[in-house]
Amino acid sequence: MTAVGNDLSFDETFSRQLENVVASGDVVILITGSGNSRNLIQAAKLARERRAKVVGLLGFDGGKLKALCDESLLIASDQYGVIEDMHMAVAHILTFYLKQKKA
Repeated sequence: MTAVGNDLSFDETFSRQLENVVASGDVVILITGSGNSRNLIQAAKLARERRAKVVGLLGFDGGKLKALCDESLLIASDQYGVIEDMHMAVAHILTFYLKQKKA
């Protein structure tokens, strides 16, 4: 991450990591409080270009990222702590679900 940030731009931190692995039919999950982080917006744009599904765990009003998501869970709060706690709970539930489904 720091190599991409230092050598290119922190705006490309996640999109550059996705470049070689994301493909049509994949699901990219993006987690953000504000929904306005340029590095996540770039990642969403790349995922959509590759026909991957974009799922957002968002806060506040969803920001610019909301429009780039195929599905989103919006924690409509203006408190970062509340948003982050809810995102963490959802991540735990999703992980548990996927683990059970795999078994």
